Amino acid sequence: MTLNAYFNIMQGQVANFGKKKKQKRNQKGITERHKTLYHHTLHKLFFRVKNTHLIEY
Repeated sequence: MTLNAYFNIMQGQVANFGKKKKQKRNQKGITERHKTLYHHTLHKLFFRVKNTHLIEY
């Protein structure tokens, strides 16, 4: 096996690995991920506001 052939095989494996990861991520659903992100940011904002109010009063 030549070095060139080896590199070609490795490149193919890397490409497939990336594809598989992307497919898995898409299965979960983009909306689902956005929901969780939105939820977390909301919580952070809410608690930050709450804490500042607690300090003020």
